[in-house]
Amino acid sequence: IRFIWSSRQAAVRAGEVTGTQWDPFYFYTNSFAFGLNNSPVAESTFIGGGENHRGTFTWGGYNNLTGWGSMIGGGERNDTIGGGSLWSFIGGGRNNQINELGGGGNSVNIYIGGAESNTANGRYLTILGGNTNGINVPSILMAKYITIGGGSNNVITGSGPIGSEPAYASVI
Repeated sequence: IRFIWSSRQAAVRAGEVTGTQWDPFYFYTNSFAFGLNNSPVAESTFIGGGENHRGTFTWGGYNNLTGWGSMIGGGERNDTIGGGSLWSFIGGGRNNQINELGGGGNSVNIYIGGAESNTANGRYLTILGGNTNGINVPSILMAKYITIGGGSNNVITGSGPIGSEPAYASVI
């Protein structure tokens, strides 16, 4: 168990590691990590406990990964994957994913709250609970304002040329 403060980088680490996660090469400016084997992945990041996290803002849980400007508030094996999954939130649950599509920050402003095995790809999407719900919009511009309010195996998909993606859809 260790406590490390780097005044040169304004970085703090406290807890335990079993590998190289806290070697000086991995200290980013203004980064903070508590817990077991947690690794901030950029400047101005925060991991407040838990185990085996890699990310920009994670609080508690186990094996959670966060993308830039995104947050995971606990849970297990939740991911905001890739540098293009921006400003998104997973609030607990397990096996939930917010995936980057097409690069360039195409999955943004997505919320998954306390659910299991849900996947969201696109912009301005919400999944509020439930199990194995999916929102998958493969076009470049993505969907807007889509909500799944719970349930199981609900799916909203989109396809076709740019401009034909679903918008304002809801499953409650």
